[in-house]
Amino acid sequence: MLLTNSCLTINLFYMQRMNTEEVYKEIVKDKAEELDALKGAVLAYEVERFRNEVLTSLATIDELITHVCKTRMISKDSLVGRTRKRGVVETRQIIWYLLKNKVVRNSLTLQQLGEMFGRDHATTLWGVRKIEMLMIYDRNIREEVMIISNKFGKPTRWDTTAKVLSYDPED
Repeated sequence: MLLTNSCLTINLFYMQRMNTEEVYKEIVKDKAEELDALKGAVLAYEVERFRNEVLTSLATIDELITHVCKTRMISKDSLVGRTRKRGVVETRQIIWYLLKNKVVRNSLTLQQLGEMFGRDHATTLWGVRKIEMLMIYDRNIREEVMIISNKFGKPTRWDTTAKVLSYDPED
């Protein structure tokens, strides 16, 4: 008697004399190439599915900049200009602060953050520290930074004792 299932033919009489592990080994030996191809296809599918899931869930640097500019009613073009108006400067500094604290995934250095807006690393560092200091005294700035951080998936807490913004550890 023969057992046929998806192009697999095994002599039932021979199979009855084998234990489950031996049957499994026989199937694997006979169909090794097809199983390897199937494993490769499943792996490729899972990798692509994971990649797409991650890419769709991650916000980009541009999305963060666009959101901050929109909420503060500042044009993105004005961030690159030489203007020293408080609203524009603060907007730029808030963006630097958020990017330095990895509110959206990035691997940018202070130099690169500065170059985004035509500034150097020292100006960027000053801007980040300025926002850290402003958050101590200016509740509006603090709440704005916390809301943006939370919106982009980085939960925050204000530590009233240390007077610093703490980011909750990621799972």
